[in-house]
Amino acid sequence: MIEYLPLILTGIGLIVAVIYYTLTLRNATKTRQTQMFMQLYNTRIEERNADRFWRVMRLEWKDFDDYVEKYSIKADTTENAPRDLSAELAYYDGLGILLRKNMVDRDIMYELMGLRSIMLWFKVETIVKGMREAVGFMASGHDLAMNFEYLANEMIEMKKEKGVVLPVYWLHPTSSLHLTLNP
Repeated sequence: MIEYLPLILTGIGLIVAVIYYTLTLRNATKTRQTQMFMQLYNTRIEERNADRFWRVMRLEWKDFDDYVEKYSIKADTTENAPRDLSAELAYYDGLGILLRKNMVDRDIMYELMGLRSIMLWFKVETIVKGMREAVGFMASGHDLAMNFEYLANEMIEMKKEKGVVLPVYWLHPTSSLHLTLNP
């Protein structure tokens, strides 16, 4: 039995090393994910980006056609609404991709970006869906802002899970979410 002791100890050492390596790798991955997400969050709270978010939130329209008339590229306006909206959709769509691919923790996303994601989706859902209808599929084959919609729905679901009352009064009057949130 003693002659097998070095072999047994080597086996135990190998198992411990594999477990240690796995835990270290998992921890390093979480750390990288958190750092990446915090960089995105810090970008979001920069003054120019925060201002852009609130500019979009201040836009007013009755329906998709009214939005196009007031704010499309062809509209006679000095506002940068199309650029601002496009930038916001791209940003939140990117966050949605990270969440969908499990590259960021769902709870961290909820704590740091959940409320703004919901606020913006409540505001622009009608416009996004109108653009999808008007333009159809984008060249990449993906629906416009589909990952942003995924992000918003995940954050809405988390609010429901936590028993937090959703601010339904933020919904644009034409939003289809009225039906799902107020059955």
